[in-house]
Amino acid sequence: MLDYHREPRAGECDVCDYSLQHQLDLPYEHARVRLAAVFLTQDLEEIEPETTKLRSLAVSRSGLEPGPVHDLDPRHWFWAIYYEPGIGLSWERSDG
Repeated sequence: MLDYHREPRAGECDVCDYSLQHQLDLPYEHARVRLAAVFLTQDLEEIEPETTKLRSLAVSRSGLEPGPVHDLDPRHWFWAIYYEPGIGLSWERSDG
């Protein structure tokens, strides 16, 4: 999913499937997932300990006007977390 590929890989790539189903720009969707993965991995490398809440890292847009601004939707963050090999999820149980 995070690897670049020119031709859609329907049935084997979630980003491609979603893009085709919703008539979205396939390369742009993949680019936004890769951007989200880069943001996450860079931010996680800078914090101690290496755990944090996603809401403290995730942004809804990248870039500054008048230059290009790229919207990052929850799906991009999900795919970045799901497919980036160095990122894992954990759950802290509450005893109360």
